Amino acid sequence: MNHLQIINNDTSRSILLGIKQGLGLLIIGGGIGALTQFSRYLWTRVTGSFYYRIDIDSKDKTFEWMLYWLAQNTDVKKSNHLNAETVYNNLGKNPEVIFVPSVGSHSIQFRGKTIWISRVRDSTFDMGSGAPFESINMTTYKQNAHIIQELIQEAMRLSLNRDIGKTVIYINNEGSWERFGNPRSIRSLDSVILASNLKQKLLTDIREFINNETWYRNRGIPYRRGYLLHGPPGNGKSSLINAIAGELNLDICIVSLSQKDMDDRQINQLLNNAPPKSILLIEDIDAAFTGQREKVDSSATTTNNSARNLTYSGLLNALDGVASQEGRILFMTTNKLELLDNALIREGRVDLKVHIGNATKSQASQLFNHFYNLSADNQLSAQFSSSFEDYQLSMSQIQGFLLQYINSPEKAVENVHLLAPIAIH
Repeated sequence: MNHLQIINNDTSRSILLGIKQGLGLLIIGGGIGALTQFSRYLWTRVTGSFYYRIDIDSKDKTFEWMLYWLAQNTDVKKSNHLNAETVYNNLGKNPEVIFVPSVGSHSIQFRGKTIWISRVRDSTFDMGSGAPFESINMTTYKQNAHIIQELIQEAMRLSLNRDIGKTVIYINNEGSWERFGNPRSIRSLDSVILASNLKQKLLTDIREFINNETWYRNRGIPYRRGYLLHGPPGNGKSSLINAIAGELNLDICIVSLSQKDMDDRQINQLLNNAPPKSILLIEDIDAAFTGQREKVDSSATTTNNSARNLTYSGLLNALDGVASQEGRILFMTTNKLELLDNALIREGRVDLKVHIGNATKSQASQLFNHFYNLSADNQLSAQFSSSFEDYQLSMSQIQGFLLQYINSPEKAVENVHLLAPIAIH
């Protein structure tokens, strides 16, 4: 019994010693953890007393403004750690390389004060665009806090000023919007020649919509407006939309339904997250859906979309579903109105349908005068337009012919017989 008691006592002492050691390690570990947290807290308090910092997330518009401003900054251009980014002008041509701060730390001078710039790229990705999350962190001495705020304001003005008098084009990229090249010069509305008063009718309607948001909301009517331009190709449907955007100082967001990766989620995200003050444009809507829509209980898409995930019901829901964006101006174009399903162009989805047909004599005469900068009462344009009948030729056919005689209206009239047979036969 004494031997057993001695063994039990030794075991007890071992257990107690183990507990003491464990507690000691726990206390030490906890102390180190607490010390680490305290150190971080103390560092935050100390740096907060001396420094001022602003973080800008890549999902915010300010991120784009700051990158554009930094690309123009001389201190950044002298840096030995830059990121090259390519932008395109003029419908994807004439590439231009700009240099912006790469991931990492940089310093710049702004109004005689030092600002430390840190561009951080996260390991997670934006599921909408597939791009990694990024942020720009700007730090300066606390007494210079106003300098960072002034820099952001200047970056905003610089970015917005480059778009003054321009039309910004956005294209869809995997469910998100991105600028396409540099802003385009505004197209004059006078350069788009249409029959009767179609331009004025459209402009009046859009202006009334823009100016009557309160009227819509007070009556519980969805604040959206949809337009369908239809008619044979080559008569200025896209040109008219560009000119209207310029006249009303709006940008254009081009939705391409023909992209292979377009699906219901993407179309819904695009149509309901368009940049402010923009026109949504879906060109050649008949090419995407040819009038046959899938049954409600079927997962099959339309005939022309059997290999894609974009469904007809998904498009309709994006156009005017519960989550549809308010204040939206939507234009659709088609060369073949008869191919469109009635559900797509019913009232509420399309509020105004405008037919843009082939050229009348009056349009041909106006185009001739505009092309050669002639007065409306000159005899050459009357002689030119009298050579063919109304609606025989498209405006693009007439313009293509005139381009052969850009410096000689007389020769254009002399050779107009080469143009007229195109329509006659």
